[in-house]
Amino acid sequence: MQTQKAQLLSGIDVINAGVVGGMVATDNGYARLDGGTINVTKDNSRLFYADATGKKLILQKATTINMSKGIILPQEEKQYCFSIVVKLQQKPEQFLQKYNGMRNVTINLLSDDVVLKKQ
Repeated sequence: MQTQKAQLLSGIDVINAGVVGGMVATDNGYARLDGGTINVTKDNSRLFYADATGKKLILQKATTINMSKGIILPQEEKQYCFSIVVKLQQKPEQFLQKYNGMRNVTINLLSDDVVLKKQ
C-alpha cells in the first residue's frame, strides 16, 4: 500500500482542530507540519492522533498549540509516545515514534477546560 502524506510546509499554517484532533495520520499515512499554530477548542478533541498501524506525525519546526478545551494525552496513548527527533533531515519512514518533534512545540493552556491526561 502506498504511503499517503499531508504536508504543511509554509511555517505559518494555522490548523483549527476538529473533533478527532489538530493533526491526524491514519490509513498508511503521515502528517508533517513545518511550524505554525494549532488551535484546539472542542471538548474531547486531542492535540494529535495517529492510528495503531504505526503512522506518524512530524513537527519539524516551531509550533504553537493554543488549547482552550480538549485532551493533551488520551488514555490509549502510552506515556512514552512523545519523542524528540535528533535529525531533522530524516525521511518520514525513518521516524520511529508516532509523534515526532515534540521539542518544537509550545502548548498554551488557555482555560481550566483542558484535560491533561484522560483516565
